[in-house]
Amino acid sequence: MGLGTVTGKYHWVFLTVGGLLILLSWLRYFREKKRCGNKECQMRNKKVTLITLIITTIIVLSFIGFNLYTCTGTAAVTCSACDTGVSADVNQMAPAAGYEHSD
Repeated sequence: MGLGTVTGKYHWVFLTVGGLLILLSWLRYFREKKRCGNKECQMRNKKVTLITLIITTIIVLSFIGFNLYTCTGTAAVTCSACDTGVSADVNQMAPAAGYEHSD
């Protein structure tokens, strides 16, 4: 059992909060850029901040995309299994053609 067993149940909460924090970070970045443009000052670590924002935005959007892909039914896991963290029971699955299960 790892950290995923505790946090997996709340992954949508974490992704939502992460997305909101990224949005607030972008808003603050543009506000600071506009403020420094008006006062003709230099933004401190402008390139590092921009690169960090771009990378974190890509990471968060990727996680959101993977979760949407998984929970829309296009992947092998259904949304109810995604929300509860419970996978399908192997014993309830239909056997493959030409395969007979013997106990």
